[in-house]
Amino acid sequence: MPSHKTLVINDDIKIIFTFLELVVNIDIYNNEIINTSAIYHNEFILEFNKLVDDYNVTTHYAKLIRYWFNKNYNKLYPQKTYITMYGRIINLK
Repeated sequence: MPSHKTLVINDDIKIIFTFLELVVNIDIYNNEIINTSAIYHNEFILEFNKLVDDYNVTTHYAKLIRYWFNKNYNKLYPQKTYITMYGRIINLK
């Protein structure tokens, strides 16, 4: 199931991240112009750092987006066995 995260820079710029199984889609809405890109999970942090520099994203919001990405990445590729908040046990693949 896809996971979405929206980052609103100002009234004109909105960035929507969509975490899918193979890629992360990045949709940038800027004054009625839509830029869409799909990147692999291992390239996300590098691409996100470029977006942080280009759009002057605050460190707080950058930290929230990185946390969202890491949470979804760990669900897809678990590093260790863990129990979700609903009691499901997620094992290593």
